[in-house]
Amino acid sequence: MNLSLFRTITIFDVGQQLIGLRNLKLCCHYKLHPTSKCHQSRLFINTSTSLLNHSINATESMEPKGTTIVVEGNIGSGKTTVIELLRQKGKAAFIAEPVKKWTNLNGENLLQKLYEDPKRWSFMFQQYVYLTMAQNHEKARKKEGITIMERSIHSARNVFIENLKNRQLITKPEYEVLDSWYNHLASTPGYTPKSYIYVKSDPELCLQRIKSRNRPEEASIDIDYLKGLHTLHQSWLVPKCKHCSHHKKMHASTIVVNNSGDKDALVAELEKASAKIFGQE
Repeated sequence: MNLSLFRTITIFDVGQQLIGLRNLKLCCHYKLHPTSKCHQSRLFINTSTSLLNHSINATESMEPKGTTIVVEGNIGSGKTTVIELLRQKGKAAFIAEPVKKWTNLNGENLLQKLYEDPKRWSFMFQQYVYLTMAQNHEKARKKEGITIMERSIHSARNVFIENLKNRQLITKPEYEVLDSWYNHLASTPGYTPKSYIYVKSDPELCLQRIKSRNRPEEASIDIDYLKGLHTLHQSWLVPKCKHCSHHKKMHASTIVVNNSGDKDALVAELEKASAKIFGQE
């Protein structure tokens, strides 16, 4: 059997089970208390079904029209600043990280729930991250020319989900489910970018920026969390295993931009990398 057809049939079967769960009407009332089991079940089913529907549609979709570049980096590393500086050159389209969707899913702030109770919400949140990031990948591959995205399904899997596993905030079966979703989504044509711009910054400096911008959802972020994410970014984007295929692949596709907090130095770094960034169309 054709592999794509097999995947589609398998996902369709899973989808039928999810739709069946919805039809059970576990939640009889339109308004449910946010902490109720029924409310949490409905959030999970809605998120999973949306991811399923997107995956089925993407399976049959077209080849990418242009080139996608992804800006990656730690929380507070300066990705938004880098994107704004690149935007000024007027040579690419831009797609922002879908934080607004994470903080307002039909009135629910999933990002805040994640930080308040990561053991409870990590699995559901990462499924929603996959969905919203896949939607961004879908937008990017329909655009002609160069499109620069802020983060991707790849950092979700290689950094944030790996970090959740390391901190034992998701179970082994949950990790395997998220890994399976990633493998399926990553096989979609156009979802692997031409290159990554890795905004590298010391975790201590990242924490300073997080405190300065004072977003309520990020109040609980500490230095140990940022150090863990930094280590995972490093091992993924600039691996030290010089003789392995992963090192060669990432070395060829990753543009490292150091952000020490000096804006003039950052502008100079981007100017130096500009030809490589915009010469890949």
